[in-house]
Amino acid sequence: MTTTFDALKVRHFPLLFASGWTWNLSRWGVSFIGPFIANDLTGSARMVQLAGVALWSPLLFGGVVGGWISDRFDRRRIVIGQFFVTIPGLAILGWIEITGRLQLWMIYPVLFVTGVGWVFDMVGRRVIVYDLVGPEKIDN
Repeated sequence: MTTTFDALKVRHFPLLFASGWTWNLSRWGVSFIGPFIANDLTGSARMVQLAGVALWSPLLFGGVVGGWISDRFDRRRIVIGQFFVTIPGLAILGWIEITGRLQLWMIYPVLFVTGVGWVFDMVGRRVIVYDLVGPEKIDN
């Protein structure tokens, strides 16, 4: 019988838990700030919706592909690799915004690539958690 928080005793799980929690906070930050900037630049509800579509449509349509890739390749490398794809794009977008040169068209490709990265993060990380803690501790 497992007790509450038993999974935290598994080696490397606390680090995975903390990194996942931090990444999830940043995910929701991006999902707010992208449409917010689109609204700030245009005031158009359609452009805000398009920002949401650019960010979230990869999750809707890419889950099966992400799962297929996650099942066939090293999940740890997939999760780490998506960091190296999404973080630089978001950092560059932030730098362009700080310098005052951000244009609306720049937001959409970065949000789309970020959404694609999230597909691989979500499917890969969930299986990593299962592999790490095992079936006997997955429910706590």
